[in-house]
Amino acid sequence: PDMVVVVPRFLEKIYEKIIAEVSRPPRIRKIAFEWATSVGREYSLHIRKKEPIQRSLKFKHFIADKLLFSKIRKGLGGKIKFIVTGGAPFSEELAKFFHSVGVNIMEGYGLTETTAAITVNKLDDFHLGTVGKPLAGAEIKIAEDGEILMKGGMVFKEYFKRPIDTKMAFTEDGWFRSGDIGEFSRDGFLRVTDRKKDLIITAGGKNVAPQAIEFLIEESVFVSHVMVVGDRRKYLSAILSLNLNEVERYAKQVGVQYASAAELTKHPEIKRLVSSIIEEKNRKLSHFETIKKFAILDHDFTIETGELTPTMKVKRRMVEEKYKDLLESLYS
Repeated sequence: PDMVVVVPRFLEKIYEKIIAEVSRPPRIRKIAFEWATSVGREYSLHIRKKEPIQRSLKFKHFIADKLLFSKIRKGLGGKIKFIVTGGAPFSEELAKFFHSVGVNIMEGYGLTETTAAITVNKLDDFHLGTVGKPLAGAEIKIAEDGEILMKGGMVFKEYFKRPIDTKMAFTEDGWFRSGDIGEFSRDGFLRVTDRKKDLIITAGGKNVAPQAIEFLIEESVFVSHVMVVGDRRKYLSAILSLNLNEVERYAKQVGVQYASAAELTKHPEIKRLVSSIIEEKNRKLSHFETIKKFAILDHDFTIETGELTPTMKVKRRMVEEKYKDLLESLYS
């Protein structure tokens, strides 16, 4: 394909596969990967800032492209020009990685009520880590509480035979309430930071956007899904599922014996692995955003079991209800 439209989870899986491949012996693979991606990131930064690129960097990028980047693009069919993603939040770090290997990720944003996309990044006008600028005919502003408000011909008129819901969905002067929290960058690109109803307010009165923390932890190849909790609590906790393929590979490397996935996820060595991941990520967070306790599930979140939406977003209320006792144990 020349282009595809996917949910972010598709791209996360590709990244996990790449990391898994380069982590295998011999070690020269990982060394070459780290060198190539550092060159790619530097090259990508110059492009995004529209700065001239020195000959030495061009030469190193040529080698990195032959060595690694072209193989990744070939794995996507070989002709891919760009990928559009939406439907769920996407990690800025992943967007930077893909751009560094020559794959442009154009993130967009919208709701059913806005007839799908209302903002999108463009090949000639993009800012990684944002969902782009408003499309023609769309008006967007940020309310005092941070909620994204919208107007325009693409915004729906009403919910069918639901007048009360319709009234609550709009401000008195006609702006549609998206239910999302966001902000504009200095150059006019919209950044969505969280769902308004998902914001956590700790017992200490701190506002926490859980999705940003979840993204950070999910960057690990060993972690599949994370849900952060802690509303009206003294500290934050997390419930998470593991990428069993990678965890099993790790278990084999360190000599962990197990008879089932449930036994593996409860093994002290795997708990130590997850604890080290969370400790590493905590160092990048403010004190009130750090994860103090966590629970590991012996299975992944899925659409079929009700924890995920079709676009692979975690159904927070469903998970909270389904694992109520487990979550309560993190605060007992």
